Amino acid sequence: MPGPILPVILCGGGGTRLAPLSTPECPKQFLELFQNNPHSLFERTLSRLSAAPDILPPLIIGNIQHHELIRDQIGGAAASVILEPVARNTAPAVAIAAHWARLHVPEATLVVMPSDHVIGDLATFQIDLINARRIANDGYIAVFGVKPDWLETGYGYIEPGAEIEANGASAHYVEAFVEKPDLATAQRYLDDQTKYWNSGIFVFSATTMLAEFERYAPEIVNRSAAALQEAEARNPALVLALSEYEMLDPISLDYAIMEKTSVAALVRFSSHWRDLGSIEALRVFSSSTSATTDPVSLKVQTFLDGNG
Repeated sequence: MPGPILPVILCGGGGTRLAPLSTPECPKQFLELFQNNPHSLFERTLSRLSAAPDILPPLIIGNIQHHELIRDQIGGAAASVILEPVARNTAPAVAIAAHWARLHVPEATLVVMPSDHVIGDLATFQIDLINARRIANDGYIAVFGVKPDWLETGYGYIEPGAEIEANGASAHYVEAFVEKPDLATAQRYLDDQTKYWNSGIFVFSATTMLAEFERYAPEIVNRSAAALQEAEARNPALVLALSEYEMLDPISLDYAIMEKTSVAALVRFSSHWRDLGSIEALRVFSSSTSATTDPVSLKVQTFLDGNG
């Protein structure tokens, strides 16, 4: 019997992209970007899994600078909040999430999601999630791969390998993670459709992820454990111990673990997906067919028009 799903929402971005629309005080994930939907990207991420089966209240990992924004946008919803005293990228944040889950919900399957994505067709997303959970329950770290549908040099790509069958679900071994390509390479990927965009959404058990950290990044797993153990309670949040957390290298999960591990599995993402992490991604979204039902606000369109 599979355990419940623990959504882990990463919202520690510092507002360096989409400036001046996004600022360090209010990064893009907390902005209301859409004309017909008075909710931020963070709020939309919070609600994305609310109807999924076997779902637990989310674990939110953000920056202490945005404590009030997080608290206000959560509202009265049940959630656990962990605050980083300094930003340290996704690998330390994921290690913290895995430690917390092993302490509080060791039977759970974690679903780590950035908070600046747009995902359509939530019913399809939930089906994909169930498949990824089945793969993760067999000891893999599942990553959602998205088939490219436009020319993009700002995303990482994934090369799939041999097929995996586990618990009634299918995936592919990850043959390689490919860095952000130049324009000609990205065009080739779009034309031949042999690579997938790396969505940055990961599904795994705490046991599997911590074992990979112990194998490939032991300092992160040790210092993150200490930072959580020595965290300060600041209701309704925990603030990680600065003395331990600031010593960690700011490194992504891809570099620290995913490019090294032998248990990475690519699960094809069937739903519509966009990472709105850059001006170009936001511009492409605003001109896409999705924008006819989810148009960006006048403020956002004015911003895009003024930025080339």
